[in-house]
Amino acid sequence: MKRAIKAFGNRLEAGGKGAVGLFYYAGHGVQVGGENYMIPVDVEIQDEDDVDIEAVFANAVLANMAYAGNRLNIIVMDACRNNPFRRSFRAVSRGLARMDASKGTLIAYATAPGEVAADGSGDNSPYTKALAKAMLTRGLTVERVFKEVRNDVVVAIKNNQVPWEASSLTGRISILVETAARNLYPAPKRPPCLLSIGKWYIGNRLRIAVSRVIAKPI
Repeated sequence: MKRAIKAFGNRLEAGGKGAVGLFYYAGHGVQVGGENYMIPVDVEIQDEDDVDIEAVFANAVLANMAYAGNRLNIIVMDACRNNPFRRSFRAVSRGLARMDASKGTLIAYATAPGEVAADGSGDNSPYTKALAKAMLTRGLTVERVFKEVRNDVVVAIKNNQVPWEASSLTGRISILVETAARNLYPAPKRPPCLLSIGKWYIGNRLRIAVSRVIAKPI
């Protein structure tokens, strides 16, 4: 997973200043000592000392995207769950901690920092379902996409979950999805960290392929 993040950063840098970076993570995430970590599949973590060894520091994603030097990055964290290792952890906190967005970056969380998001009853969480719907609406600004997601989740979870964003975007950026697959179909088995430029991967089982994703000032 760490190698995938590094490769993603390299690809983003190769795309030039006009490239749009999208990082989407759905899976377990934990906050330990005020820092956020993503938990890859098939790791063994007994206590917080194992986290730094086995897990992925969430700020590493921010660092790789910032280093690429492109003007627009979006990070989506659908990982605000209860810590599955809570009993053996001393420095654990509820939900995820807030991460500050560098210039030109928007960080979206399934719920507010320090809160826990619902898994839902289907293959995908209520947050992911709402995101899959909103991102295919043509011509919405980035901020509007996530506002639509927030509205849908608040209704679905009956005000018990409020998605949240940290943004340092400048200007008005519109996301245009030119050609999307008509069918939703299972994605191949991969780690829960799915990275792409030009495609949106949603969750572990739901994938929406997009021929081009364009961001432009409006």
